[in-house]
Amino acid sequence: MKEKRSIIDKMKKYEVEAESVEDFIEKYHKPFPKDSLYQEQKKDNISTAKKEFLEYGYCLIPASSSSTGRLCTLINNELYNNLV
Repeated sequence: MKEKRSIIDKMKKYEVEAESVEDFIEKYHKPFPKDSLYQEQKKDNISTAKKEFLEYGYCLIPASSSSTGRLCTLINNELYNNLV
């Protein structure tokens, strides 16, 4: 558990504000084109991010896919606060 907390501590400097994982992807991922292939990719990205958020305590968008041009993370503070 201590290792997981240490990794999350390192990710905190990239943390951004979002209400949910969906909101995080919507706000900080580069826009997805409107065609169905990319909309399916968006759904897959949200699904993967939700799994990471619950399992690892954070999810991220790499700089190359971020609308900000830098790494962005969303921290699961509830999980983080329960780690020893």
